[in-house]
Amino acid sequence: MADKKRALRRNQYMNKPSFMKEIYMESLTNLLGKSNLSFTKSFNSITPFLKSSVLKLNKALIRSMALFIIVGSFAVSQKVVAQATDATQYTFSTSGSGSLALDRNGNAVDMTTGTTSLVTSGKDDVSSGVTNIGFNFYFFSAGGTPYTQFSVSSNGAMRLGATAIANNVYGSSFPVAVQPIIAPYSGDLETSSGGKVHYKVIGTAPNRTLVVEYLKMGVNYSGSGADATFQVRLYEQSNIVEYVYGAMKVGSVGGVANSKIAAIGISNDAGANNEFSVDQATYATTIGAVPITANNTVAGTLTGLNSAADGSRRVFTFTPN
Repeated sequence: MADKKRALRRNQYMNKPSFMKEIYMESLTNLLGKSNLSFTKSFNSITPFLKSSVLKLNKALIRSMALFIIVGSFAVSQKVVAQATDATQYTFSTSGSGSLALDRNGNAVDMTTGTTSLVTSGKDDVSSGVTNIGFNFYFFSAGGTPYTQFSVSSNGAMRLGATAIANNVYGSSFPVAVQPIIAPYSGDLETSSGGKVHYKVIGTAPNRTLVVEYLKMGVNYSGSGADATFQVRLYEQSNIVEYVYGAMKVGSVGGVANSKIAAIGISNDAGANNEFSVDQATYATTIGAVPITANNTVAGTLTGLNSAADGSRRVFTFTPN
């Protein structure tokens, strides 16, 4: 009876398609190592039990490899997103070798074409509507909720979120209570006759950059000259806030006292640890309840910010830890 069963199993194997027999042979050969011709020829005489075991082992290996690939792919796709919950969790750095034409990811920044205007020329105390960032951006994200929208004003500041920034957010009012404010040069500014505030998104996911450029701004509102050009850059995934400064000067010192005050920094609320401000000349910083501001009472070049060419631009970077 046992001989008949073995014969039946042998016949079942021999009747399988040739490609199945090749799979058996390849599986066993790969498992045990390359062998000589006599081993290969003797494969057909191996007991059905061994052949079945090899096939099961091969299937188990395939399943294990598939699971490994799936889990590994998921892990790679779930990159850690840098977030900071307050000002103490941001690191500030500065350099004098930046460019208005190149971001930190190596992407070209060409603001002469393909941009969208937010505030047009010759505008004072004007705010834009709410605009999509183009990707998720985490900023003072205590709740882990990203921002997806922003707005700007002619006064050198941005606000994140679905509510538009007020047109009276000046350097003297920084930081603003319960408002996520990005202030590359917040003061009582205006867009000059040839100036504007415009933006574009560059790069590809997950390394895109929102670039907002304040082009030929009047500093302050009582002048009409093209005094200052600077950019805000928000980086996807790393959630870095970056300011890059071009030609920077004070063109006018007219107007009321508050119009001469300027602030540079980031904030989420009023009070200590909710703002991070920078001195425009010395690069000193504070996260205290009272921010650093500048009082521009003398016309002329803004020492510490002004630059003449790409490759020598002043850059301020706020990086979440």
